[in-house]
Amino acid sequence: MKVSDVMSARPIVVTSTSRRQTVRRLMEQAGVHHIPVIDEGRVAGVWLATREGPLILLGPEHVDQTVPEADAEEAMTALIEDSEAVLVWDAGVPAGIVTPSDLRALVRDALRIRVGRRYPAPVVAVICGPSGAGKTTLLTRTLSLLPGIEIGVVQGNAKADGPPVELGGARAVDAPQAHWRSGLRRAVKRLAGAELILAEDLDGPVDPEMTAGEDLQIAVLDARDLASLEDRRLRRASAVAICRADQADPAAVDAAVAALREARPDVPVFVLAAGHDDRGLHEWAAWLAKHVGARTGDGPRPRTARAARERGDFDHTGAFAPGGVIGLATHRAGGTVAGR
Repeated sequence: MKVSDVMSARPIVVTSTSRRQTVRRLMEQAGVHHIPVIDEGRVAGVWLATREGPLILLGPEHVDQTVPEADAEEAMTALIEDSEAVLVWDAGVPAGIVTPSDLRALVRDALRIRVGRRYPAPVVAVICGPSGAGKTTLLTRTLSLLPGIEIGVVQGNAKADGPPVELGGARAVDAPQAHWRSGLRRAVKRLAGAELILAEDLDGPVDPEMTAGEDLQIAVLDARDLASLEDRRLRRASAVAICRADQADPAAVDAAVAALREARPDVPVFVLAAGHDDRGLHEWAAWLAKHVGARTGDGPRPRTARAARERGDFDHTGAFAPGGVIGLATHRAGGTVAGR
């Protein structure tokens, strides 16, 4: 950010011969508290309206000087440390001024949009799956279901990097290199302050060998094409989302869920119809919120497969032992049933 982005343009200035009454009138008319004193192109001081009422004249050592192209951080640092004002010169004339009022306004704006709010590292969830499976619809619907969580979106399907934009109330960046570890790391940095990052991966089948260092890998399957399901592709999946369930045969969906449940009892399965109704969406959102709560300290740690093994919920063969808790949503004729 440059000084020109934060300064107040066209500052009022006076000379050393200006009377105190004139300075006060100028301040009242313009609604300002600082007026620099300029003599023959040089800073001679600054008039300051104190909170107590009287005007005081400070010497030139209380005025820092810069140019519009300079780094705004330097000007703000000068105000924080020992300067009463920063005068901005352009082509030999005063072009702007930065005062504590500008600093306070900048802080208020930052607080309003929660810039600088300190979080632990965000939970990064990569949403993988083929084109048309429902990844984008699932992502956008998820944003409205987690209003209490600061979410960032990484659009890995984009053709080129782009500046942050607003998507469903969340900050989003285009990052076509996010399927690589370094690319995802750069994209996450651009969304600083987010508690949850939802990254839509490149279109294509879930690749168990591809990982970008994410915390969660979400395998999105098209309910209309479950016959092509390959269990090996779900080896790294943290959860499976079967989308477009409203467009598929319920019996086929039930059979697929049962098969997944038998093969991967530690992986939650969510049957969703995000483009049609709320089927399964609230369970899905609650699962994500649980992971965020575990990271931020606002909730219990989710019971993952690794944690289950550490607690002995799996027997020596790797099969799930009775007593283990699984977050599973399975489709039935009457809707979505959570739990096992």
